[in-house]
Amino acid sequence: MYQRERIIPYKRMRRFLKQELDGDVTEGSVKYVTTLLESQLKELCQVVVIQHQEDNRLRVFHGLPERKRIDVTLYKKFVDIPYKSASDLNVEGEEANSVYTPLSSKEASIEVQ
Repeated sequence: MYQRERIIPYKRMRRFLKQELDGDVTEGSVKYVTTLLESQLKELCQVVVIQHQEDNRLRVFHGLPERKRIDVTLYKKFVDIPYKSASDLNVEGEEANSVYTPLSSKEASIEVQ
């Protein structure tokens, strides 16, 4: 299993992938997709925090009170962040290091909508 804290539980991700793909999935593919989603989520949150700080700086400049909570509109602004290649992700497990997995093939494409 994982040696780090998991944001997305392994069993839940495996169940979701099996349901959506109508078949069983390997441990390596579950770890890869989980790591990919966690890294994208972390990157999105970092961008949103920076934007929140900038918005608060402008609010203080204009004499308005700072917002304490991050609004959903900040996330909606960054939905169109281009997909970043995840080839450098560190995924543990034997299957993750194999030459071919369905998620690492050149034919596979991931769309972010």
